[in-house]
Amino acid sequence: MVDRGGTKTPTSFDVARAAGVSRSTVSRAFTPGARISPEVRSRILQAADTLGYHVNALARGLQSRHSNLVGIVASRLDSPLRALQVRGLAQGLLREGMNPLLLVADGGEDVQALIQSVLGYNVAGVIVTSDTPPPEVTLACNRAGVPVVMINRGPATEGADTVVLDLEKSGRAAFEMLRDSGVRRFALLSPAQKTYSVTGRSEAFLACCKAAGFDVVTITSDGQSFAAGRAVADAIAARIGPDQIEGIFCATDLLALGVLDRLRHARGIDVPQQLQLVGFDDIEQAAWDAYGLSTIRQDVLEQAAAAVELTLLRLEQPDRPYETRVFGLTKVFRKTTAVQGP
Repeated sequence: MVDRGGTKTPTSFDVARAAGVSRSTVSRAFTPGARISPEVRSRILQAADTLGYHVNALARGLQSRHSNLVGIVASRLDSPLRALQVRGLAQGLLREGMNPLLLVADGGEDVQALIQSVLGYNVAGVIVTSDTPPPEVTLACNRAGVPVVMINRGPATEGADTVVLDLEKSGRAAFEMLRDSGVRRFALLSPAQKTYSVTGRSEAFLACCKAAGFDVVTITSDGQSFAAGRAVADAIAARIGPDQIEGIFCATDLLALGVLDRLRHARGIDVPQQLQLVGFDDIEQAAWDAYGLSTIRQDVLEQAAAAVELTLLRLEQPDRPYETRVFGLTKVFRKTTAVQGP
């Protein structure tokens, strides 16, 4: 087979020859659930990557260079925020006549296999959500001429358009919400795992406290989930009292809800009388009467719409300068701070 540029397109037989295996073994390497040893599979994937071979899983007979599929590479689908984000991306693509293809990368994935999954479907573009995938996937897309849009993975770099939240304003908003509610002894709850957006707003919060002359107690959680928040709530409770902490910024709403649930119902802590608390994201559950969480809203649906628009613009104008779109946020006062909303 020869592509439009006159170059021979690598086949599975080429991969088999390079990896020193049979053609059927190559087929098994790209078949989910097929029996094949990890060592042989790794050798085949390496040979495929070197040759530039990709399985066209949905459109083997298409004459066009790319399909109308756009890959959405996402993780943490158990998070309400990420679920809403993926839904917004999928709906936006469908409205534009494109078909979304969801690829999940929750950490620990085989990088070469993920690259094959992304490019094997002959995608027209790829949208990458916050903490996935590894950089090799973006580089592979660039080599294949597939447009990439990254959401909350840093400013635009050569090879990708970017949609980002203003991290400095995010941390400052959390500091101001607690300060304006009378807090003078601050704490931060942030996950040990570093990600661009969560770590960035946490560091911005610390910087604002320091610039204002306030010390901050830092507490680390094992993840961003509700369960992770509940797990560290006792450590937070032990620090509540005179000359200790008066207010805490939880870097995600799920962390905040986990802390709030255990403090109120297992430890008998009055929030906000004994401790004030601010989250981040404004997921649907934050507004439930059971929580009434004061938080900071980022509009993930607006971000998703921007990501879809940038993908389509890149397809229409491949040589346009790479673009970063920065989104703001909204302070939402509810019932976990002294300053409260309606």
